[in-house]
Amino acid sequence: SAQQREAHLPGLAAGETLAAWCLSGRGPMAGLDAGAITAKASGNGFEINDSAAFVQDAADADLLLVTAKDGDGISQFVIPADSAGVSI
Repeated sequence: SAQQREAHLPGLAAGETLAAWCLSGRGPMAGLDAGAITAKASGNGFEINDSAAFVQDAADADLLLVTAKDGDGISQFVIPADSAGVSI
């Protein structure tokens, strides 16, 4: 969204914000499967109750870019790494 671009792109472009791409899911043997993680509509947003394995730089990341299957197909979700419910 425009709000996400405004909030995150300046820091990413300046190298001040680190993002980790979370693609694979369902345990360490899942491989690269864009549909393995699922997101369900919840209130005004989405809820993701899943995991991604072997996410490079996750421990140092400010943002998690989670690729997940939702009701419309596969989407990319931008999640601050310090969000409630996120564990690394």
